[in-house]
Amino acid sequence: SAVAALALAVAVAANTRLLADYVAVSRRSHYPYIVLPTTEPVAWSSYARAFAWLAQHSEPADVLAAGFDSMVALYTGRATIRPFVQRPRALYYGDPAPPLGTPADLAHLLVTTRPRFLLLAPLPSYPDERPFYALIAGAIRAHPGALRPVYRGADPRFVIYEVDPSALGDAVLGGPAS
Repeated sequence: SAVAALALAVAVAANTRLLADYVAVSRRSHYPYIVLPTTEPVAWSSYARAFAWLAQHSEPADVLAAGFDSMVALYTGRATIRPFVQRPRALYYGDPAPPLGTPADLAHLLVTTRPRFLLLAPLPSYPDERPFYALIAGAIRAHPGALRPVYRGADPRFVIYEVDPSALGDAVLGGPAS
């Protein structure tokens, strides 16, 4: 029928437009988005510059911390940890707990794993992107001097912090909060 053909044509046109937008963003940013970004697209070159800085300013035996731990390890050749434990109930199901833990949880992890640098960078299409930025901001407020910015990218969402576990001191003696 004509109505079904029209509905199909509209659906094909909408999908074609969506695909064109996706291709345009991916070409412009050189970042392999899983879905169209809902925030400012991130350029792959911003990651590449941060990885180069980390590789140049760290030693092979240094441990790093980053939200995209495996990607940082791959591009820097350094052992890298993820500085949070995801709480799926909070990330996906509305539980009021902090989705990536508390600043005290982060402090405990930083003292026990002793990374030299922590990379704060976008985590496009991942629900932990905003909570990760909030966690780092909370840790900076709770533990002044523990995270000292040593690199800021042209894209201000990219910051590398040097970690000073001694500035975390007694805050972690009790272990991570639950």
